[in-house]
Amino acid sequence: MVENSGNILEKLSVRSKTSLENFFYRWGFTVATHPGKFVSICVLATVLFGSGIILIKEESRPDKLILPATAEYAVNTEWIRSKVAIPLRENYAGIVADNVLTPEVMKVLIDLHEKVKAVSTRDGKTWSDVCFRVPVTKIDLGEESLRRKRREANNSDASATISSSGSHNDWDSAFDDDFFKESTEEDVKPKQWTVYHSIPESLYCSIIDTLEEACLESNPVELWSYDKDVIYNLTQEEIIRVFNHEIISPVFGRKTKYKMELGGKIEKNEKGEIIKAESLLMTWDVKVDITQEMITDTQGLVGDAAGLEWEKEWIKSMKKFAKEMPSGIKLHFLNAACWGDILDETLIQEGIVLVCGFGIMFLYVAMMLGKPNMIEQRPFLTLAGLGSIAFSLIIGCGFCAFLSFPFMTLNRVMPFLILGIGIDDMFVIMQCFNNLDQHDSLKKTKMGTIPERIALTLKNAGVSITLTSLTDIAAFGVGCLSTIPSLRSFCLYAVVGISVLFIFQCTLFVACLAIDQKRLEERRNAFLFCIQYEEDKIPRSSTKNYDKGLIQMFFDKILSKYLLTKTSKVIVIISTVFLLASGIYGNVHLRQHSDALWFIPEDSYMVQFIRMFNTNYPKIGYPGLLVAHEMNWTESLPIFGELLEDLQESPHLHEIMQFYTSLKDFVMDVYEIDLSEQQLNEQQFSTYMGKFLWSPYGARYKYFFKLNDTFSCGESLPDIKTAIVPFHFKRFIDGSQEHLTAMNAIKSLVRNTSRDVTFNKNSGDEGRVFFWAQISIAWEVDEIIKAEMYKNLALSMGCVMLAILILLANLKMCLQCGICVIITVIDVSGFMHFWGLSIDSVACTILVLSVGLSVDYAAHICLAFMESRKGSKTERAQDALRTIGPAVFNGGFSTFLGVILLINAQTVAAFSFFKIFSLVVVFGLFHGLIFLPVLLSLFGSEPSLLEKKARHERISGGESNCSKLLEMHSLAEGGHLEEMASDQYCTDVKSGLKNGYPRS
Repeated sequence: MVENSGNILEKLSVRSKTSLENFFYRWGFTVATHPGKFVSICVLATVLFGSGIILIKEESRPDKLILPATAEYAVNTEWIRSKVAIPLRENYAGIVADNVLTPEVMKVLIDLHEKVKAVSTRDGKTWSDVCFRVPVTKIDLGEESLRRKRREANNSDASATISSSGSHNDWDSAFDDDFFKESTEEDVKPKQWTVYHSIPESLYCSIIDTLEEACLESNPVELWSYDKDVIYNLTQEEIIRVFNHEIISPVFGRKTKYKMELGGKIEKNEKGEIIKAESLLMTWDVKVDITQEMITDTQGLVGDAAGLEWEKEWIKSMKKFAKEMPSGIKLHFLNAACWGDILDETLIQEGIVLVCGFGIMFLYVAMMLGKPNMIEQRPFLTLAGLGSIAFSLIIGCGFCAFLSFPFMTLNRVMPFLILGIGIDDMFVIMQCFNNLDQHDSLKKTKMGTIPERIALTLKNAGVSITLTSLTDIAAFGVGCLSTIPSLRSFCLYAVVGISVLFIFQCTLFVACLAIDQKRLEERRNAFLFCIQYEEDKIPRSSTKNYDKGLIQMFFDKILSKYLLTKTSKVIVIISTVFLLASGIYGNVHLRQHSDALWFIPEDSYMVQFIRMFNTNYPKIGYPGLLVAHEMNWTESLPIFGELLEDLQESPHLHEIMQFYTSLKDFVMDVYEIDLSEQQLNEQQFSTYMGKFLWSPYGARYKYFFKLNDTFSCGESLPDIKTAIVPFHFKRFIDGSQEHLTAMNAIKSLVRNTSRDVTFNKNSGDEGRVFFWAQISIAWEVDEIIKAEMYKNLALSMGCVMLAILILLANLKMCLQCGICVIITVIDVSGFMHFWGLSIDSVACTILVLSVGLSVDYAAHICLAFMESRKGSKTERAQDALRTIGPAVFNGGFSTFLGVILLINAQTVAAFSFFKIFSLVVVFGLFHGLIFLPVLLSLFGSEPSLLEKKARHERISGGESNCSKLLEMHSLAEGGHLEEMASDQYCTDVKSGLKNGYPRS
């Protein structure tokens, strides 16, 4: 007699399990009785809720993907995007040869110039229509010229009409434009300011008024006025002489020297002249027309439609021209549009690879679900299972889109998660069905055979997939609270997708199983249902061992038999401890580092250009900006100027284009005022700054100031709304620590200045001084990603263990299942270090995904162990391996096959995804199928007293409950039952319960 006692957890376990079993029994019976109706409902629901997928707008802006909305970089980026539209977009090209100072290279450069001029959009927009134009400053300030101009001024009334709009499209390039740079700082002599000051203001402004404009293009062949005949007849001596002397550009009228554009290995002669260089840089600047609708590209930068389309055509032209290069000369190129262009191409290429991988996975799943003959193969059921996974993805994405949840780039990984969980559920259901099929008692009944067998199948499998689905939902549900937007979005979509998948696997797949089983029992061909075989023609592949399949035979005859011997247990425990120790070591040394280039193929033109630039220009680092908004310049100029001088001396910067030093020299020479010692009043500042910005020596800075009003030459400067100071970091080569040190040092300087300066009274909360650099998003991620990853993993595993405890209601089993999940995650993240990987947003997402997959592997074994009717712990562990082990292995291995072709991926990110996903599958299966059975055989819990009682009641009460089963059959058949001895039927049911249906 079973003792009637038990604790609260045992009562909860038995009641919840009994309730779930009863529900799934009724649900399975209903679905299998009317499979066509449920298939139709699932298809209709997919069309209805999945239609929202057309509303998805993928978010690819980096600041929206990987940083919290409250992060300093994210806030500043959004502010710049809305307040300060950069007025131009730069297109770069680089020529690489043994020596670029040769006639052959000059011929290539003039041909390249003409190619760019010929680039045209569908609307007929050419380079001259979209280029950023600048004044041609052919001004001669020599004494003879001055005397001539003064005489001309006496005969006419000159006035200044050229004005600067002061809007943000008047700003110059924020990076490396040196337009208006009349000479280097060393060449600026105090007397030059005096010469400028000695010119009558009306005369000077009349000269400004006559200036023409030219397209801003940096190409050395401008030094020969783009004259093709002249350039094609240049000698190397002429080229070397021009490159080594500062001359007046015949195109722009400014002093020009192209030494800075030369890179690579540089050789000089005895005179110090450069006679050989390996690379040469060129730029073309496209204007951003703010009067048109602004379009945000994949990098979060804005542009107008005409300019963006021209950039795409420029890329096509460069691709074609690069193939026409003479031997020994290479062309590299890059612009802002190339990121989206290459990313789209990469996604298509890797999408094809994944489709092929899914094809391999489909063949494996079909082979495992069926048997090698024309009747017992199950291609239709395989398609139905994969179709339910696809439908779940469509509904999940569509439903979230209806609710306006953001779709991030990393959500592209979600199919692998849903696929892994869905295939696992498929194999669990089929394993329970096949276990049931080994008993002949139910086959003896002639009515309701398929619905009853499927009801019993789902009665057992439903509890198992409910456990794994709820733990997955718990794992990803806590991820919805992450501060990283891409991880939060991924987890949100995953929760909805997993929920829908659970419903579809219990409905659509089960309904299709009933249809396919009916086909099989009617002896119809697996591919052509119209072909039906006679009774004596039924193929009999094998009715014994082979009928189980090789995987089942391996688990039955080898793994379950030899794994749980004393020797094997010792080996498994030692191996697990060694792997855990290695994983801990790897975690300690795991570094955090991210690089946007990891998403781009190594052989792409974008990566080739950046590699070329990094190799040939090793001192120039990433660009950045110092922004001052609504600052009170009369009070804060000395403080802000001190910041600029500190930045100029900073060991972390390569260069900074700051105006303060030139302004001090100008004011000292012209007005004899030392800005370091005397503060200007408002009138003085507006007057002096206005004259400075219209001078040949300050005009280069004019476009870095956004003003509240327009002002012309000769007028005082209106209030400054925003000022920008561009700079370049130096190149960092010592890993993340060096660039984090540099970023934090610059931030500290700027923050200290921001606290000391004063802002305009009418600015409200808008006044600010801050530093911004596009590359700093990766640096800030490096600073937070590791802590964020471990936090999310800890929360996910905590929620998973809580869910397991509630569902299993067994603390010991919960702990053992949780141990496997924890060790799996530690091993995966630790072995990332040994495989040369680092922590980034992709790795963080996949590691959270690993929690969901690894808990599936372990939970099925734990549940099977608890439900086993065998005797000792070792026997129950062996029984769990035999009954559910093949399904777990097939689920994990088939998921791995889906990504196996990524082993040849072109991008670092895709290859890293393959590596981490492989680690998840390998360690997940090892701990779920090898370590956990050993652990259960040693420390597994005994069957609870209430569980024994419930089993005793199910067996003893099976015959008395038989009338309920007959009633269900009667209702399913419309109230018409075939003649049958009910006592025989009840005897069959009771026999099945004693034998442990659906266990073997």
